[in-house]
Order: sequence, then C-alpha cells, then structure tokens
Amino acid sequence: MTNKMLKNKNGLTEDEFLASYDPDKYERPSVAVDMLIFAVTNKKKIDGVDIGEEGSTAEPLKILMVKRRDHPFIGQWALPGGFVNADESLDEAAARELEEETGITGICLEQLYTWGDLGRDPRTRVISVAYIAKVENLAINIKAGDDAAEIRWFTVTNKLLNERIITKSKGCIQQRYFQISLSNGDENLSAIIEVMKTSEIGTSRIKRDIVESNGIAFDHAKIIEYGIKNLNLE
Repeated sequence: MTNKMLKNKNGLTEDEFLASYDPDKYERPSVAVDMLIFAVTNKKKIDGVDIGEEGSTAEPLKILMVKRRDHPFIGQWALPGGFVNADESLDEAAARELEEETGITGICLEQLYTWGDLGRDPRTRVISVAYIAKVENLAINIKAGDDAAEIRWFTVTNKLLNERIITKSKGCIQQRYFQISLSNGDENLSAIIEVMKTSEIGTSRIKRDIVESNGIAFDHAKIIEYGIKNLNLE
C-alpha cells in the first residue's frame, strides 16, 4: 500500500484530504525579504583578500538604504525589500525586489536570518527573511524605483555603549547595548539595540530589542546590527 492510499483518522486518503483542505482555516502571515547591501572598503580583508588598512583614506563601511515613499514610516529610511509573491521563491523575490527598488542586479545574495516578532509591521503579521551581500566599492549603478523615494549609501557604525552580566544559580544573563549610527552627510539616523543573551546549563538564547530608533523604519535597526555582527571582515 502506497502512502497515497493510507487513510487518516477521518477515513480520507491524501488526495481526498487535499481536495477538501481549506487553506483559509488558518490565518496566513505575509512573507517579505529585506536586503543588507554593504560596501566594505577600509577593512583589512573581505573573505581573506586584503583590501586596505584601518585608518587609511579608503571609504568606511557603508550600507544601502531607501527612503519610503508611502505609509507606514513614510519619509523614513529602510532596507531595500518587499513582499514575496505566491509564485516565486525567496531567492527570486530578493533578486526582484532589489532590482525594482535599487536597480542592482547580478550580486550574490545570501540568506542571513528570519525575523518574525509580533508587531514588527503595523500593516499585518509579516515574517521577513533578511539577505546579505558585500560589494567592494560604490561603483555599482543604483536608481530608486518602486516605492522608494530616494536611495543612498550611508556610512554605518556599530558602537558598544555598555555591558553587564547578571549571574544566576543556573547560568547568567549578558546584556549589551549597541548604538547604530548611519550618516550620509545630509541625514543622520540612529538607534539603540539591546542584545540579551541568556545562558543556562547546556542552552543559550539571544534576543534583540530596539530601545529607540530615530529615522530607521520598521525593526530594520536590529537587522542592521545583526548584519554587521555577521559580516566576514577578518
């Protein structure tokens, strides 16, 4: 007997079950993709290749941001991104959205992390898959499109403000506060991110929260902080 002939507790085969299945039985969240595009030119190495010394005249770490044309967060800056269509894969959606909003094509995008906190988008329940890419210079052509009012490179820094460790009987809690700063000469954006690592015997978990955000849309400040943390610059 094949699996398709097996019956469930209601006496239905797989074909019968699928024919009667109601996809609206459960509320479905929207799925989006957000792209972290970094230009890295003043670090010693990218993936083991020397590209310049710290403190040189080379450009600092930069990130590509788009200014939102519409609500929510109209006029604020966000990562390039958008919703995934039902007939495309995540990778296809990431490439399409990046091209539509920035004009960029042909760069290597790598999945980084999935963000699904409640309330991260005021429109509806949205789960977003973040992608990351590195370019070695700013020579690639960019052009604002779709719902992007503007597109610009921002110099980005991530500064540790303070840290404390709370010891408990079965482990410890490490609290770290980072300040994300983005600047392009005309505009200055910032955010403070709390990164809390809870360690217990044999397990650990990390939670990120935005303490404050100035000019950075959605929860993109903590996506940027996580992206910087995971850049391979050694």
